[in-house]
Amino acid sequence: MVGIVGLVSAVALSLVMMGCTHAVRSETGSPGHAAGNLRNQVAMLEFRFRPESLNVFVGDTVTWVAKGNFPHTTTSGVNGKPDGLWDTKHLARGKSFSYVFTQPGTYHYFCRPHKGLGMKGVVVVTNR
Repeated sequence: MVGIVGLVSAVALSLVMMGCTHAVRSETGSPGHAAGNLRNQVAMLEFRFRPESLNVFVGDTVTWVAKGNFPHTTTSGVNGKPDGLWDTKHLARGKSFSYVFTQPGTYHYFCRPHKGLGMKGVVVVTNR
């Protein structure tokens, strides 16, 4: 039986090989699910993302994990304006969201309920 992480990775690889520009996304309620690659993990803490800036390669998965006491979102966009790439529901402590970056670029994101407090981040994606 293929686990969800393996399935998401296989689908992402297939999409990259087919030249698809859309990323695979997943949300999970399993706190241990996001522990796969700690290098590409972003903690959602009290009103900040840690790290706030992350450098990854095309094809890498970034996982945001809610570790604070308040629910948070991760919403792609700049200055509190979503750009439609991804937008999670409110994630409570222990919940996570993963996104596979299939194109190089700079991807800004923020937390919808805490954007006024400056809760924002950026993922910079480059080719290997």
